[in-house]
Amino acid sequence: MQVNLQNCFWLGQIVVEGMKKLGREKMVFFSSVSRVLAHPHHGAYAASKGAMNQLMKVRAVDWANKGICVNAVGPGYAETPLTQKYLGLPGKKEELIEKVPMGRLAIPQDIVGPVLFLISPRSDYVTGQVLLVDRG
Repeated sequence: MQVNLQNCFWLGQIVVEGMKKLGREKMVFFSSVSRVLAHPHHGAYAASKGAMNQLMKVRAVDWANKGICVNAVGPGYAETPLTQKYLGLPGKKEELIEKVPMGRLAIPQDIVGPVLFLISPRSDYVTGQVLLVDRG
């Protein structure tokens, strides 16, 4: 809860004043598909991401009149140093890939494009949204 919810809450509180002074700005949270899927043994993680998403939506409403768009990107499982140990469990990576219609897990570069969209002028009328990046 501290990493996924409290840090987003306090960081937002700290940076919003500077963002208001600059005018139109963007804030992007990092969510997860776990906010909508019931992955076994992910109760605390899923709850923290669900709460963070609700915080993001409230921030989007609270700060819209200040010209600040607040959105989130929700990646599916990705191959990163953080997930390396979990994906290294016998059969785990194959099990997860089997559930992805496009047949592979994400890599960090897959998340870059959606984040760039959300911080670009092309998303100026988008706020309070979670863009799932999960290959179907």
